[in-house]
Amino acid sequence: MGASYDYFRAAGDQSARQAADPPGGPSATAASGLVETTWVEPTVRVGKLFARVTDRDWTPRAVALIQVSPDEPIGPDNWETPTVHRFDDVVRDALADVPLSDQDALGRWWAQTEEFVLDRAEPEQVRRLCVALLDLCRKAARHDESVYVWSSL
Repeated sequence: MGASYDYFRAAGDQSARQAADPPGGPSATAASGLVETTWVEPTVRVGKLFARVTDRDWTPRAVALIQVSPDEPIGPDNWETPTVHRFDDVVRDALADVPLSDQDALGRWWAQTEEFVLDRAEPEQVRRLCVALLDLCRKAARHDESVYVWSSL
């Protein structure tokens, strides 16, 4: 059993908490722009996408994530608790600004990154996922919303 990561947009942290609160997280509430995954971890995989778009080297701190739920830090006593993190708007805006004409090539590049290759991910599935994440960021930016990720073991 692995982790699940659902990406969605919301008008603010309180709205994101409400969308992610019920059992099953944001997919149970049909959160705005929901992109469900079981294998796209935000720090490494989305971080590499962000690094590519911004022409930077990837580091574990490339993507700024702010924990919005639960209120207490995750530690040994609550490590199985579902969490919600907000992406810094710099990440949202960089991904939102990818031209439509470049998104397929970016998705094909992303499918060739080490993590997807080692997982034997289907390249076309990764490309479609890239397009969906870029679209989520575009819509969030257009509606002055933030992009969130809900994770659960």
